[in-house]
Amino acid sequence: MRLFSRSRLSIILSLVTMIAIAAGWVVMGFIHGSSTPAHAAGLGSSYSASKGSVSAIIRPDISNLSSSKGSSANSDNASIRVNRPTHGNGGASGSAPQAPGVALSSGHTLLQNFNGLSGVDSFNVNGSTVEPPDQGLCVNGDYVLEEVNSVFALYHRNGTLASGLISMNSFFGESPAEFTSDPRCYFDPATQAWFSTILTIDPNNKHSHFDLEVSTNDNPLKQAVVYQVDTTDKNDRGCPCFGDQPLFGLDQFNFYASTNEFSILGPQFNGAQIYALDKSAGQDDPGQVCTFRKPEHWWGYCGIGSARDQSWERKC
Repeated sequence: MRLFSRSRLSIILSLVTMIAIAAGWVVMGFIHGSSTPAHAAGLGSSYSASKGSVSAIIRPDISNLSSSKGSSANSDNASIRVNRPTHGNGGASGSAPQAPGVALSSGHTLLQNFNGLSGVDSFNVNGSTVEPPDQGLCVNGDYVLEEVNSVFALYHRNGTLASGLISMNSFFGESPAEFTSDPRCYFDPATQAWFSTILTIDPNNKHSHFDLEVSTNDNPLKQAVVYQVDTTDKNDRGCPCFGDQPLFGLDQFNFYASTNEFSILGPQFNGAQIYALDKSAGQDDPGQVCTFRKPEHWWGYCGIGSARDQSWERKC
């Protein structure tokens, strides 16, 4: 019995050792990466990583560009049909439900409150509107930039307009025929730069990309660089595809954007992607984009542009 127990213990220890060694190989392989598409160990699905090129264009100064239409707060909206609820049609009471007020905590006060853009403004500028009105909003020490679907405006911090209402296509240097939607923006205090993104689909429905506009001027309407990242992905189901709802974030080194890949013309959905770009790339050398597909199965760290970890170069 004692001998059997020792043998069983020896077998168990041997198995534990083998598992530990195997786990070490997996971890080392994961840390150091490989030159081929990587796969997450122990999961039913795998992610893939690849490098692609990024194009860059100069968007000229549009700070003097103005529209002939005013804000919807001062325009006649009665003749414009938009997909939004109106008082008297939303229920028996004819009014929207009211949420109870919540007092602000001590030390916090509302600095400004003013009417922003709407789908009506998009209609006035572009002749059409898209619902719902996806919004991007960002602010620096002097300006507030608001983007709603296909129109944007620049405000002073007191709420007065610093620009006219302008098409988003002009902001990103796109032709009027391009379909654009889902804008987002952020002012990065570390680099004192404005970052804005939008999805774009060509009028022939055969190509898509997302734009990343970067302005290092205090006024974001002055000359800027627009980086274009292809999202067509011709080889996946139902493609050509587009990257829906591009969302982004920044760290000290890199810019990261996520999209949801849908067929342009069909119902197919191919999952999420993460795109990583070097935050320090310039117009003359836009660098490369590292694309991760099915990132929900990715355990790694994408250190594009990072001095700490260049493992993305091997993963991609």
